[in-house]
Amino acid sequence: MNKQSVFTLIIAFSLFICLSIIGCASEKPKLVIPNDSELSPELLEGKKLVEERCTVCHSTDKIYSEVEDRAGWEKYVDDMIKRGAKLNAEERGKVLDYLTSLKRI
Repeated sequence: MNKQSVFTLIIAFSLFICLSIIGCASEKPKLVIPNDSELSPELLEGKKLVEERCTVCHSTDKIYSEVEDRAGWEKYVDDMIKRGAKLNAEERGKVLDYLTSLKRI
């Protein structure tokens, strides 16, 4: 092999390694959705509300891809209420409690 071929291989290999590292770093952590038996009665009510009310317009996949902190969820849920989601103040709180309890690992 001549020097130019070796240099090209080194550059290609280095680029491959860099792109592999970037690709791994940009993966979203997996969402942990607890089983019903793992939820408190209050959080279970919130989960049921999400499944009954929120899925009228979109799937739970859309919801579960959005994991936020409480402030982020409040903004998201309030926007959905403005768009027609049927939640009273008490139900809103239960939905927010449930959504806020979701974690990524």
